[in-house]
Amino acid sequence: MAYLAWWVTGFAVLALERDHAFVRFHAWQSILGLGAVWALGVAFYFAAFLALSVSAAGFTAMLWIAGLIWLVGLGAWIVCLLKAWNGQLWKLPVVGSAAERYAEGTRTGDRT
Repeated sequence: MAYLAWWVTGFAVLALERDHAFVRFHAWQSILGLGAVWALGVAFYFAAFLALSVSAAGFTAMLWIAGLIWLVGLGAWIVCLLKAWNGQLWKLPVVGSAAERYAEGTRTGDRT
């Protein structure tokens, strides 16, 4: 459930689940990992439209970069969905370890 709507459902699952570290891990990974990819994609789309007033080539380049970011995000999303569905604790590069720390440290009674 944490990955169904990218980072949005991560917040919903995190709000509902208080004790299960595996579920909380996937919720945090959804928020941190897929949220970062989403934000980066939006930033490059925004940059593309800013570049449009300067250069058509810059616009095209930024648009392609944004598209590639979305494709990488789509791939990561699919892998995350499949790994969670199969009960595997698979970490995304860069944010996986942070998601694991947050999942362990934010259970009920462990607020640090």
